[in-house]
Amino acid sequence: MPGIMEAVEHHRDHMHERLLCLIREHVSVCLSILDGTKLRRAEHSAVGKYDGLAKFGDLEKWLTDLVVVFEVSMYGGLDLDKE
Repeated sequence: MPGIMEAVEHHRDHMHERLLCLIREHVSVCLSILDGTKLRRAEHSAVGKYDGLAKFGDLEKWLTDLVVVFEVSMYGGLDLDKE
């Protein structure tokens, strides 16, 4: 059943690309904050550990919460693109 396998693979690739786009959208940018602006500290513990739920929507929601915390914590930007 090559048609079914190709459809499953295409769907998986599409979902993978959606997650990568989410990461790029939030972590590849560095927020510009005006001098003197007081920032609230992002609550990393609010995101929690991903518990491995099978639904893609659950993974997407968790990843969105995580990358937004990274973004507001100023972990993003091209100059930080290193290990």
